[in-house]
Amino acid sequence: MAPTSSRMRTLRETVLLPALAAALPWAWGFGLLRKFAASDDLYPELTETACNGAMMVSPISDIREWKQRYRLIRLVDHCDMFLVRTRTWRWFRKHVNVDGAWPKSGPFIAMTFHWGAGLWSLADMHSAGLSARFLSARLDKSQFHGDWVAHTYARCRNRTVESAGGAPVIYIGGATQAIRLALAEGHVVVALYDIPASQTHATLLTKVCDRLVELPAGLANLAVASGVPIVPFAMGLDYQSGRRRLKIEDSFLPASAQDFADRLAASLTRLIRQDTSAWHFSGYAPEFFAADTAASAAALNSTSSA
Repeated sequence: MAPTSSRMRTLRETVLLPALAAALPWAWGFGLLRKFAASDDLYPELTETACNGAMMVSPISDIREWKQRYRLIRLVDHCDMFLVRTRTWRWFRKHVNVDGAWPKSGPFIAMTFHWGAGLWSLADMHSAGLSARFLSARLDKSQFHGDWVAHTYARCRNRTVESAGGAPVIYIGGATQAIRLALAEGHVVVALYDIPASQTHATLLTKVCDRLVELPAGLANLAVASGVPIVPFAMGLDYQSGRRRLKIEDSFLPASAQDFADRLAASLTRLIRQDTSAWHFSGYAPEFFAADTAASAAALNSTSSA
């Protein structure tokens, strides 16, 4: 079991502080989150690792400000679990700017990334009359290393995702048939596409921020075979006002699995270059850009040998 101090930190960072902010009018709640985010004691290891990873992508001129923004986007993302459950659609219309529009009906595949705070986007889909089925890794209690607070939070988060999207989560690992069925029934399948490459699954080589990356091939192949539109989207945050910015890109039909990966890599590149502090997975940058590191090392060895 995780130490009591670790569980208390998880409780404070993912539940108590975000829930307190969610209980207040948003202007006050967001102001409170900004004050919390100024503390170096919040998410200390995650923030340091994420900052180092972000510097692999681009220089950071003000590290202190970057860390505050990274902590703030995490707090807001946790806060959303409580806001989505307790606020009405009127709250969304008041606090979110929407650029673009969802297709009028399904099926389609909505693709996003671990960037910003996107939970309200599922609620937006659902309010438009769409059923959003989120693709998620199955929760394994062992991955939480005895931290029952983190495990409980993750389970509550998945239930909130289902409530926001109006449809059950699809768990990966033999999910191909479930995805095909969801699309056949006219649902929207929502997935994240910035997972570091797994050595046990097929991948596609593409570029993010001019660096080689390997992205999963399974969903790309399924997307092409299904023949449904692909809709990239992301929800950012104004760090001063707390307003959200939901950007829904134009849909496209991928000509091939490689085209699918390349187009989404371009979307992710735009988001990372817009705001590296909003990329939750910047801490995984060494793994994410492993293909580029390996290619650079191989080129260096080849040059040295010559």
